[in-house]
Parts: sequence; C-alpha cells; structure tokens
Amino acid sequence: MAKRTSKKNKSAFEEFKSYTLFQKIIIVIGIPSIFLLLSWADDYSDTNQDDVYTAENTPKSTPRQDYYTAENTPKSTPSNEDSRSEKDVYADQLRCSNSGYNEYYDYSAEYQGIVYNDGNSDIYRVKVNMNFYDSDGNFIGNDFTYLRPDTIKAGGKSTFDKTAIFLSSEFDGECELASIEYRYSN
Repeated sequence: MAKRTSKKNKSAFEEFKSYTLFQKIIIVIGIPSIFLLLSWADDYSDTNQDDVYTAENTPKSTPRQDYYTAENTPKSTPSNEDSRSEKDVYADQLRCSNSGYNEYYDYSAEYQGIVYNDGNSDIYRVKVNMNFYDSDGNFIGNDFTYLRPDTIKAGGKSTFDKTAIFLSSEFDGECELASIEYRYSN
C-alpha cells in the first residue's frame, strides 16, 4: 500500500500542480480579473455618463455644465464671486519613465505629477489623461487616472502616480498631459 502524504505536508506549489487545468485557469486568470473588475466598478460607480461632459459630447445649447475640461471651462459665469477659469486647474512637475516590457502588459511607462486647483471652488472626480510618444515622436499610447483623494479644495493640490500599460512600443520619448477633467463642487 502506497503511503499517502497529508495536505499539511504538501507545499503550495505541489498542491497547485495537482489541480486540473480548469482550476489553474480560474486561479491564475479568474481571481485577479474579479479584483480588477471590482476596482473598475469602484472608479465608475458614482459616474452617470449622461451628466459627464467632454469637448466631444458637450451640447451646444447647454448654458452651463457641471463637468469641465480646459476646453469647455467658461471664461465668465453669472455669479460675481465665482470666477472660474481654465488656468485655475493645471498640472505641474510631470515626470514619465520607461517601465520596461512585461509579457502580460506589453510595454509600460510610469507617470506622475501634481494637479493644482488655484480657483475659488472645490473640484472633484479629477481625471488626468496622458499621451505617450516614442523617440521619433510617434504616438504609442495613452492612459488616464482618477486622483485620490477625490476632491481638491480651492487653493489645494493632489498628486498622481500611475503606470500606463499596453503601450504599442517601448517608451523612450516624451509624455504629455492630454487633458484634466473635473467637476466643480457648488
């Protein structure tokens, strides 16, 4: 009679080797995917796409929106105490670096910076959009991140630090701030 080893004596790797192919796929792909989906759900759970405006979908007849980019921030507003300007929200100290190649994520680059709110109103749901270029100036990808904490008080600032993945080639060129999107807290 062959001696059976107990589960207590098996290493995690030996136990993993004994799983079926389906079980291995679930462990390696399924479980991380669930965490990724939950993370995405958290990012978008309080966003109603009907009230989010960008330069592409801003209705021409809307007198005032509650979602602004540098392109659609009004130059003047009805309220005397509320002087919002596209220069009130900006990014500075942008840094980008090559993160190398990963067989799962292709090429990647890390980016970081600071977003300042020099306006008189708090802003929230701040989204930073970045573009990446190779050394020849060819576009190789883009990425975005929502700032944490979610709100930047008037006169405040918030930092961002993220890795862009799935770039089409090695990042050895420049990165640029494509846009900053945000909403005003009234």
